[in-house]
Amino acid sequence: MVKNYDLRLKGFVGYWDFDSDYVDYILDKFADRKVDVLIDSTGGQLASALSISAAFKNHGDVHVHFVSMNASAATIASLGAKVITMDSQAHYLVHRCSAYICSFDNLNAEQIEAKCQELQKTKADLEKFDISIAAAYARRCKKSVEELHALMAKDTWLTAEEALAWGFIDEITDFDEDPEPVLDDVTALAFAQNGIPVPAALQRKQTESSFANRILSKFGTRSRTKNAHKNVKPSNNSTVMNQKNDGTGTETTQPVAEDTSKDVIAAKDAEIKRLKDRIAALEKEPADNHKSVVESTKADNSPQSDYVADMKKAVDLFKSLP
Repeated sequence: MVKNYDLRLKGFVGYWDFDSDYVDYILDKFADRKVDVLIDSTGGQLASALSISAAFKNHGDVHVHFVSMNASAATIASLGAKVITMDSQAHYLVHRCSAYICSFDNLNAEQIEAKCQELQKTKADLEKFDISIAAAYARRCKKSVEELHALMAKDTWLTAEEALAWGFIDEITDFDEDPEPVLDDVTALAFAQNGIPVPAALQRKQTESSFANRILSKFGTRSRTKNAHKNVKPSNNSTVMNQKNDGTGTETTQPVAEDTSKDVIAAKDAEIKRLKDRIAALEKEPADNHKSVVESTKADNSPQSDYVADMKKAVDLFKSLP
């Protein structure tokens, strides 16, 4: 289902957020390709809806998608679209046309008669609009005008399935499932440093990144606490037992080959400690006070440059870990 729309029409049909002039602007801008439109509105002005429907039809390649509660003029506006889809949780309502009637006048008999005639004319106009709109719905739904006119009189909300059965929409859609999670480099390092076990879903689909795989192979995928290793001594046997969670809540054990490169690791640990001590010492030293401009082309032998160089060595050393 489309998630990036060229046009989003919401609110009252005829106001700034559901405006026919803006619809014309967007359709002209994308005159040579399909235009995806999201509609989320409970209705508004009939005139604006008819104008928008005609604009959709003249463009020829408009896809309208309904979400939430849609009724009245909003449904009429969609009739000119080439394809109409609807979210599975949305609703759809058609009803007969109405007009706003409000009068607080102090009228005599003749004025009341004139008001009644005015209301009778409005009634006749609304009846004419009803037949016209029912005919437009009927053309879309491939049903009779009488059937659609009767449905409009019921003034009842339709589910997505009912709207599809009537023919108001062409398809019911739903959001795609969330993509399967992937273990990236940052997440792998964070899990390892904090002793968080890797979820089963991530264990089944690990990233191809060599860095993430090195992190997991170095720190493992089981849960660790910061002090869990302090009182544990390595076994004299050629293998040690490593706990592993199989994703079902049951802890199982399996043999893990003992690292035979203890001397290499010890040497690297010593180098890392030396660099950390060096960094700590540099952080305690006061910064140099410069009163003159230093040429950038000259060699920089300041403590800051040594700090940067040592940090680079530490990073390179970390990357060399198996």
